[in-house]
Amino acid sequence: MLHPLACRKLRQVLRELSMSTRFSTLTAAGALLLSAALLAGCGGGGGGSSESHDTAQGANTGAGEATGGEGQNRDERAQVVGGVQSPQYELYNVSPTADGLGIVVSPPLMKANGAAVARLEELPEGIANSAWMRKGEGRLPLRVILKNGQYQLSQPWTWTAAHSGRADSPVIIEAESKGGVVISGARRMVVSRAVHGGVSPVQLDLSASGLSAFDQLWVNGRRATRARSPNVGSFYFVKGTVSSWPGDAAVATSPVDRQAFVSEPAALNLLSGLSTAERGAAVLVAAHSWTTSHHRVVATNAGNEILVSPVSRWAFLRKGAHQRYFIENVPTALDAPGEWYFHPVTRRLTYLPTLAERSEDVVLDVPAISTLLEVRGNAATGQWAEYIVFSGLTFRHAGYTLPAAGLIDQQAAVDVGASILLRSARHVAINHCEVSRVGGYAIWLRDNVRHSVVQNCEVYDTGAGGIRIGLANQPASETATGHNTVRSNRIHAIGFQFPGAVGVWLGQTANNTVEENLIGDTTYTGISVGWTWGYGPSPSHSNQINRNFLYDIMQGSLSDGGAIYTLGTSPGTEIKGNVIRGVQAFNNYGVGGWGIYNDEGSSRILVDGNIVLNSDHGGYMLHYGQDNTVSNNVFAGGRVAELQVGRVESGLQARLLNNRLFPSVSSFLSFTAGTGTPALTFGGNKVARQYVALQTLPELCGSGCQIVDGLLISAASKLDVPIITESGSPITF
Repeated sequence: MLHPLACRKLRQVLRELSMSTRFSTLTAAGALLLSAALLAGCGGGGGGSSESHDTAQGANTGAGEATGGEGQNRDERAQVVGGVQSPQYELYNVSPTADGLGIVVSPPLMKANGAAVARLEELPEGIANSAWMRKGEGRLPLRVILKNGQYQLSQPWTWTAAHSGRADSPVIIEAESKGGVVISGARRMVVSRAVHGGVSPVQLDLSASGLSAFDQLWVNGRRATRARSPNVGSFYFVKGTVSSWPGDAAVATSPVDRQAFVSEPAALNLLSGLSTAERGAAVLVAAHSWTTSHHRVVATNAGNEILVSPVSRWAFLRKGAHQRYFIENVPTALDAPGEWYFHPVTRRLTYLPTLAERSEDVVLDVPAISTLLEVRGNAATGQWAEYIVFSGLTFRHAGYTLPAAGLIDQQAAVDVGASILLRSARHVAINHCEVSRVGGYAIWLRDNVRHSVVQNCEVYDTGAGGIRIGLANQPASETATGHNTVRSNRIHAIGFQFPGAVGVWLGQTANNTVEENLIGDTTYTGISVGWTWGYGPSPSHSNQINRNFLYDIMQGSLSDGGAIYTLGTSPGTEIKGNVIRGVQAFNNYGVGGWGIYNDEGSSRILVDGNIVLNSDHGGYMLHYGQDNTVSNNVFAGGRVAELQVGRVESGLQARLLNNRLFPSVSSFLSFTAGTGTPALTFGGNKVARQYVALQTLPELCGSGCQIVDGLLISAASKLDVPIITESGSPITF
């Protein structure tokens, strides 16, 4: 029998697959495999589940706790609020107008000026002005049901302290049926088959539309590619460094090797003949090991050299000889079906339909706003936006526009915003929602967000990452972001514009829980915790990263990352019971990828009971840190040593206890040569003999490692939870 967690996760994946056709990474064969795993290992089928699905977080968040299963109807789920069963509520029904631009509220809600609420953006004002808001103790919860349909926003849907609920009477904004309500920030344009005639390209004059420059476009529900060269899947390579750029005094203010490089001639040919406006709108995207930088092109010369701005954070070719780049948003790159280009002067949009689209209507969604939902209070004055629940809603088409000066990302796309933003908010729940087709991150619990939850949601097709908690710089305080939960979400297909972005990112924040999420198909790290490099003060601590399933991490896109990644001293932080399958770095520029990666200064962290399979550079990496405990884990199938230490330091760096190791190379332990011996202690570790011809163990292990027979691991598919047996008996984690 499989571990109960494995059964729960398999049921969840199969249930989601049966409910939707969006999960392109899960095939019909995969569904059969999951069903077979449930029947064989869990003693039951995969179609149903007795697992509960929350519509609000529960007593620890104050937003409510739901107790029903997937079969529980909407009325029953919505009645569970404030931690108690509420048989009654005040109810409003909201229906979209035929064009999606307006709404009709029943019974009517009025604005402060006496006019009826007529747009979704006006709904919070109507609630603030309602008789319900003026009621005192004993007030019933307020339930607002959005009827199925599309709702178009022209500005962010903003909820403040004035629109908030209370612990005994939250505001619940709920879809009539899950997935039936789409809240969009796009301007939609339809070009019928009769108009475009199956002829490529499709062209639209947007000069009178009011739309400014935009960096994303969705066509028939698919993210279209902004004209780029080389086309998707190929890159140019930096051919050499540049030490001087004569005649430009501005270049001398920063190292030239961070501003210029020797280009491939084809890239320069792409830029020749462009007008000043066309060239000014061009974007050169360079990969730097673990992130990317987005530059404007300043100049070129006859030596195939190219000068860019802003100045890169790192010198070109700093990490090796195979640095990649491409150029986008130039008309000369518009050459492949599925690509588009928006001219900065004529404001004409040109799209090259795919073969299938030539025989059908072409529906184009152009994002017009960058934020779809904002929940915003003022913690400094004690005016919190609070006790608000959003359930069953689909949010789509928020844009991100690159700044005119370009953007240099340090790591994790931390300077990119999100389509759903919480600030000075507490006891807010985002449940059973979908966030997709957006230009930045999906959801950000930003500054002063506490006791809030994102759960049972799906996030995919994002320009940056999935869910963010906290800030890169926020000192610890009573109001600082913390005590939040990210639970049972599916996050996949992220990083289309900023591949260095992360599935779930926790910055300088404490006491958060990230558990039971399914995270895969990423271009960089799956979960990142902490934001202090080295041993300096860090307000990040006591974060729980438990029982998540991570698969297909990095996928050869970038390097120097991991499925779960940490930074800085973080006492009380635990990484427990996670399953990781497949971490593949881009190994020609920078360092590789690991299952669990304790990076610079990671200290006082517990890594316990995790299973890591097929990570590029091994199961566990400690760059440097102190007083970590790595226990009861399974590390298997790494193409380099399963246990690695990057920098040797004095003081106890890590305890390695009771781990099972399945090395595929001649040694399962490695550390930086020539720097001494790492300060590690070993105890109770077991190494499978049959996976490598081990005759001796590293001397450092002492008696703390043992080569054993009969230690086996079995897992056929990337979504299987591995089965570990020792002498024929399953090992429970």
